[in-house]
Amino acid sequence: MSIRLWFRLFIVNDLATIFVIFIWLALNIILFIGQFLNYHQSRSYFYLRVLISDGVSVARASALCINFNCLLILLPVCRNLLSLIRYLFPRSLNRFYFRRFIMRLFDQHVEFHRCVGYAICFWSLVHVGAHVFNYERFLDVHNDIDTLAAALTSLYLKGPESQINPFGQINTNTLGVGGMLLTIAGSTGVILCLCLLLMVGSSTLLIRRSFYEIFWYIHHLFIVFFVCVMLHGIQGLVKGQTNVNQHNPIVCATRYLTWGEEPCVEYPRFAGAKPASWMWLSGPLGIYILERILRFIRSLQKVDVVGVIRHESNVTELRFQKKSMTKPQPGQYIYVKCFSLARFEWHPFTVTSATEEDYVSVHIRSVGDWTKELAKRLSTYPENVPRISIDGPYGSPADDVFN
Repeated sequence: MSIRLWFRLFIVNDLATIFVIFIWLALNIILFIGQFLNYHQSRSYFYLRVLISDGVSVARASALCINFNCLLILLPVCRNLLSLIRYLFPRSLNRFYFRRFIMRLFDQHVEFHRCVGYAICFWSLVHVGAHVFNYERFLDVHNDIDTLAAALTSLYLKGPESQINPFGQINTNTLGVGGMLLTIAGSTGVILCLCLLLMVGSSTLLIRRSFYEIFWYIHHLFIVFFVCVMLHGIQGLVKGQTNVNQHNPIVCATRYLTWGEEPCVEYPRFAGAKPASWMWLSGPLGIYILERILRFIRSLQKVDVVGVIRHESNVTELRFQKKSMTKPQPGQYIYVKCFSLARFEWHPFTVTSATEEDYVSVHIRSVGDWTKELAKRLSTYPENVPRISIDGPYGSPADDVFN
């Protein structure tokens, strides 16, 4: 292969993917560094850094990256959205090479979904590690005597708005891990970690190929995951100072023994950070809910089976008609569900019929439990035909087959 041909193939097949991955990684790094510096330099969190150092900066920076990736993770699995983009792009882009460059991105949507999932796991690990450190520091400062950290911890005596340490009053319930689990952030954090472990563990190639139902059902824990993400920061345990103009922490930090006198007449007051995860997740969740509603409506429409043909090598050709179905284009695929086999189980198959034919067909090879049982039930055609539901058609990399 010549270098020129290799370079052209690289441009067409791989450059778009590498470019998007690079941009995505760069955005993750920029968001982390920017949020870290924001909390590291902020006067509002000066006293909180005195208690837990830059543990708060790392925790909040990684939380922002988690929100950013949660924003992205649902979009690559919105099949109708991707099909709409595949339909609109070829009509809006005139140059073939640029169009192919863009369309190649949507050929890798599942791989990008996995990359985003791994990123959520990584940032979650950083976030959990930072907050474990923070929790230990919140408890350890109770051993300090005549220090600024000790003065800050005892501020709860001045009133709730002066409390910066969420574990200001130490008792037997707040010692050890139990105290963290008594908070909303701690309990939802444990649930989030369990959901991540189960979803990632069931997404391995072995589970998906051999026990697809396990993968499918466990993956829907993302609903619990998203709810917990939005509830995670609702208690506002991370507190910033609200009166930095009246009580400058840079000036007053060294004068903690004379707080209440000039120039630090006012004691510092604090308020919990408002939860922001819902702002990141509302958009993609809304799109995904519309996606699932559309799929559900499609699944209720009647499908008329007009032919079942047995071929060699355990292949069954299923022909059907559906009134409201868009005519599939070459290379597209559809999802098939048999209600008598599984009410929630969909399987994708490439459309094998031509666009000019008055029916739509798929060829199904009997290689697994579901396909073998479907072939067995279709063998009685035209009597006792099981109820079939169709979702699609959807675009695929083969859409560009004639280009």
